[in-house]
Amino acid sequence: GAEDQTIYDAIVTEFPKVTLSLISALKRAWFKKHHYILTWHTKQLRKAREMCGMIAPVGGRFEVFPDGRIEPNKVLNFDVQATGAYLANRAIRMLDQKCKEDSSLGQIVLQVHDEITGETQQPERFGKALLECMQAPITLCGQEWVFPAELKTGTNWGAMKKAA
Repeated sequence: GAEDQTIYDAIVTEFPKVTLSLISALKRAWFKKHHYILTWHTKQLRKAREMCGMIAPVGGRFEVFPDGRIEPNKVLNFDVQATGAYLANRAIRMLDQKCKEDSSLGQIVLQVHDEITGETQQPERFGKALLECMQAPITLCGQEWVFPAELKTGTNWGAMKKAA
């Protein structure tokens, strides 16, 4: 459609020797080498069509595709995005409980995607509690996993620095 043409035009403008047929050939070669990814893509898309939606493997989140109109990129990213959302929401609930138990800890102000922003007079304590909640282990398929998180502190967004 029009969006594909816009993307194509941008690529051709930026990289004049790149053609749509070259990109298609690169994609075919990549999937030939990584056939297992193509197999997974095909299975995920088939499952989404059959269910008219997707169920996240972690947290049970459900995405509906009305009338069987699936969005391939959404389907292929769903497991990762839904898992990230589950982990962020779990961390917020855990941190909120800690803040309720100890009001001097601070408070959650904002959450955007996987970022949680807080306000506190004790950034080290709040940061430690936040990291504990973000990195709380989760059991998947009988194995315990810890997902890494990065902590930044500052008096405002422009002054944010990675915490040690």
